[in-house]
Amino acid sequence: MITETATTIGYRKSLVTCNDKPREAIIKANNNLTESNENDDWEMIGKDLKRLQELIKSLEMMNEEQNKKEEKQTNSLNATNMVNVNNTTNTTQK
Repeated sequence: MITETATTIGYRKSLVTCNDKPREAIIKANNNLTESNENDDWEMIGKDLKRLQELIKSLEMMNEEQNKKEEKQTNSLNATNMVNVNNTTNTTQK
């Protein structure tokens, strides 16, 4: 009973700390899952798995956003370079 309560508290802590860095939150959720598994607590295993899925989905979305930002920066840099090339070409042709 004490272990089950500790596991429940650990699970709730991981929900509250979702503002942690994603990697740390995933590690915490995985540790909770390991503890639940060792205690054969099927209810908590299900909750821990759901939490891990939520964190991984969040990580995927953050990765997609980062990729979009990088693509946007690359496109912006390419456009700037094209303007600079055009300006250099126009200047040297005069």
